[in-house]
Amino acid sequence: MNLESADMVGREEVVKLLEGRLLAKGEERPDIITISGEAGIGKITVAEAVYEKGQKDFDCHAWVFVSKNDSTRRVMLNILKGILKSISVMAPYNIDTMGEKPLKKLINIWLIGKKFLLILDDIPSWEIVEVVNNVIPRGREKTRILVTSRVSNELNECKLRKLNSVDSYHLLHKHACTSERGNEFFSSVDSVAKEIVRLSCGLPLTIVTVGRMLSTKHTAEDWIKVHQMFLRGTSFMSLCYADLRPELQSCFLYAASFPIHFEISCKKMKHLWIAEDFVQHEDNRTLEESAQDQPDELIHRNMIQVVKRNIDGRVKTCRILRRMRKSYSADMGGREEVVKLLEGWLLAKEEECPDIITISGEAGIGKTTVAEAVYDQGKKDFDCHAWVFVSKNDSTRRVMQNILKGILKSISVMAPYNIDTMGEKPLKKLINIWLIGKKFLLILDDIPSWEIVEVVNNVIPRGREKTRILVTSRVSNELNECKLRKLNPVDSYHLLHKHARTSERGDEFFSSVDSVAKEIVRLSCGLPLTIVTVGRMLSTKHTAEDWIKVHQMFLRGASFMSLCYADLSPELQSCFLYAASFPIHFEISCKKMKRLWIAEDFVQHEANRTLEESAQDQLDELIHRNMIQVVKRNIDGRVKTCRILRRMRKFALRRSEGDHFTVILPNLKRAFPERCHRAFLYGASYDGTSTSKFSRKDFSGLYSFLALELNQHQAPLNLNDFRLLCVLELQGFCHESLPDAIGDLSLLRYLGLRSGKIKKLPVSLKKLKRLQTLDIRDTFIRDLPDDLEGWQKLRHLLLEGSFTDKVVNLRDGIIEAFVDLQTLAGLKMTEAIAKGLINLRGIRKLSIGAVQGLHLLPLFKAVERMEFLRSFTMKGSFEDESYKFPFPQLYSLEKLCIGGPMMNNLLDWVGKLHYVKSLYLWDSKLTKDPLRSLQHLSNLMVLSICNSYDGKNIEFGHEGFPKLKKLSILHCQNLKSWEEIPHGAMTKLESLNFGYCPSLVELPKGLEKLNSLCSIEVSNMSSQFMQYVHELQSISRLSISIRGTVQ
Repeated sequence: MNLESADMVGREEVVKLLEGRLLAKGEERPDIITISGEAGIGKITVAEAVYEKGQKDFDCHAWVFVSKNDSTRRVMLNILKGILKSISVMAPYNIDTMGEKPLKKLINIWLIGKKFLLILDDIPSWEIVEVVNNVIPRGREKTRILVTSRVSNELNECKLRKLNSVDSYHLLHKHACTSERGNEFFSSVDSVAKEIVRLSCGLPLTIVTVGRMLSTKHTAEDWIKVHQMFLRGTSFMSLCYADLRPELQSCFLYAASFPIHFEISCKKMKHLWIAEDFVQHEDNRTLEESAQDQPDELIHRNMIQVVKRNIDGRVKTCRILRRMRKSYSADMGGREEVVKLLEGWLLAKEEECPDIITISGEAGIGKTTVAEAVYDQGKKDFDCHAWVFVSKNDSTRRVMQNILKGILKSISVMAPYNIDTMGEKPLKKLINIWLIGKKFLLILDDIPSWEIVEVVNNVIPRGREKTRILVTSRVSNELNECKLRKLNPVDSYHLLHKHARTSERGDEFFSSVDSVAKEIVRLSCGLPLTIVTVGRMLSTKHTAEDWIKVHQMFLRGASFMSLCYADLSPELQSCFLYAASFPIHFEISCKKMKRLWIAEDFVQHEANRTLEESAQDQLDELIHRNMIQVVKRNIDGRVKTCRILRRMRKFALRRSEGDHFTVILPNLKRAFPERCHRAFLYGASYDGTSTSKFSRKDFSGLYSFLALELNQHQAPLNLNDFRLLCVLELQGFCHESLPDAIGDLSLLRYLGLRSGKIKKLPVSLKKLKRLQTLDIRDTFIRDLPDDLEGWQKLRHLLLEGSFTDKVVNLRDGIIEAFVDLQTLAGLKMTEAIAKGLINLRGIRKLSIGAVQGLHLLPLFKAVERMEFLRSFTMKGSFEDESYKFPFPQLYSLEKLCIGGPMMNNLLDWVGKLHYVKSLYLWDSKLTKDPLRSLQHLSNLMVLSICNSYDGKNIEFGHEGFPKLKKLSILHCQNLKSWEEIPHGAMTKLESLNFGYCPSLVELPKGLEKLNSLCSIEVSNMSSQFMQYVHELQSISRLSISIRGTVQ
């Protein structure tokens, strides 16, 4: 460890006291001593001084950093390595693969009869100390354990206090005063120095780091600027980071990306920085020589800490303090302290905090971003949770419906079939019932007024000390308000740099546009939404001239939204305006959005690419530019649903109306635009209340009509009004049939009827020769019309969902005509269809039902020819053990769902599909352990076993399921035991779900060692099983959701 005497200012007496405790005899000293205090108080510095001085009096010693994600095994491994290193013994070759028990045993053996000093640094909780204490041999009067922690422990505690003003001033002087300037200069800035000391609040880390930065400031004016930045509320870390050159900022952030416990080799770090192009060429010097200047500078500024030096004094290894690392690991744009404050409110005891807190501030200030950070971190500590967007047009009933949906979704309960037609009173009653006895977190996002909050608050059950309501609003409410301020210039610049910098250009380019960047930051007025969106746009600008043009546009008064919109290509502008036409609370399915864009002809053909792939590029570009926000991602990181922020949407709707692009019917307050080609209807029924004031002529020029969330009172649809339609969406259409006139819409490319009451499609549908997408999922349709051979442009045929038993019939001999088909879901299998599928080589998703053994050979032959197949679902009965033909090799398959009784050799085939990421098995009646058969699937991330295993035991090997993140074991009636999870298995598991396994009476041993595991859901399990679940509730990282028990 590297120490300077200057770092010990004000701590000399504490160090002497601790040294005395280390060397005290027998009963005069405790085994364990704690150095406690807040972050930056100097705990590690004191511990290093004691360790350096005291280790020579011990036979062996070890210094171990402990992070909140470290398993007990990891801590034991590091202790053993430290012991062996201190006595110059080579570690066993297999030490990194040893389990927890062998490690504990070896530690115990090596410490017998030895005097041992152990430092456990920055422990997050006291659990690990107790475990370590029990491993060390009895009669351990020769052992000392010195712990540093922010967690107070009154027993044998040395609590560090903040430095007084005299010691603080002395410490600043030590680090800010240089030999070139001497004390005369320091005297000239004495008053400023004292003010900086006062603002540093007696924290040594702050004082030393700011002092090192001030040592590079050569005029009193520079010192005054630093003081002024402090007065404006800039944190010392932001200040010191902003003072770095761009290449040093990159070096610092890169170093901070290593694990907290990692001793970083300085040689390795320099090689990496050079490879990343963070090091500039200098005349007569190698890149390595130039690179050495950069760690030296960061070490001088206290941004990087020295761990070890070579014998000649050169730095060998280094690390970053936890507080420094944490400050720059998240992109919260200067809101970290606010997030911490709100996270504390979530977990505070009832009497210490209010039920409701408001995050307020102007549009674009970052309210939703802060709320999302708090929600993502805090929801694991609640039994149920809901996030509800509230618009000014939302009725109380709509808000209650969305709250109930959110609650039920968070506890994996299916919503009532009639939830969309329920009245306000039944909804309130159900919310009240579901929340009794539950800890509930609710986010009400962007509320237009406080009336709805009062209504919601009255619905939640009395005795609601277990509930927290976090509200975001532009409307100020002084009671329990957290008002967001604009970002200061330093944080604004840092945020712009984060989003505008690209790996191709690096920091050299950013330095060349530094003055322009600062001007753009100034004009962005400290609004995160503006800074991020403009930054993302600037990341596409490759010359300084382009940056100057953006700046000039700002100076001319262009708003950031109009600027970013104008920078889009015409197709992207159309895609953005189209997405913004959906309701504000709507989570837009990305798959559906891409199909609509294609039907609208917003996507251009590209060589060797499908239209869907090109549409994905456009969606990715809008997300990158911050024009569309990601709501949900799939387990593999791909975007599943998206939305548009209210401020973006408001701009887009004004633009749409001005350009006659789209009209929103319920909100239209003037005459229908003559040249408008797209209409969205929502928030009302198609019963004349929204459309009676418009004539048939108004609709005659429409290319698209999308009616969303229709209710049961809608009037029959007059399709004679819509002869030019390319897109017709009637979600929730409540009549049993469509008029025959649907066949006259000869330009129609997209027909959506999902979640409606329709029972039959008209025969005239066969005339739709341009149809690309038909979506009739969740309807009562069971047969498609005959004579559909003309649908040769069909790309997506969505008949039913993959996880339902419902299927739709298609007459034999038709499927072969759908040569462009990419999605086929919900079709009933016949032998003719199985054979016809062999012609559909471009299919990406195939879901079929009523499959029998006789269909397997032609089906598998067809599937093997589908070289782009990503998702495959088959439902039926596959028990025919006589099937001996080869199974298909599906190299592109990522998702596989099999429902129905399975033969064992089919399971063996599944176990060889190494590219599969998601696997769902239900009603399989397997006698062979599926986990043992599937454990070697190297890319599997999701595994669901539901009513699929009749055996009694589950087990797998020590390297099983290397990438698995989510595992569900449901309805396994005979399952009695799950063997201990071996070391090295399921190391990335995040979510575990048990349900309806009445014979399973205990959890598998080893769950607590899975450091990635953060969520366990339990449904209707035995009381014995629940006892083991309750034991895990002491693990802070785990969110445990329990529903129902079987006695």
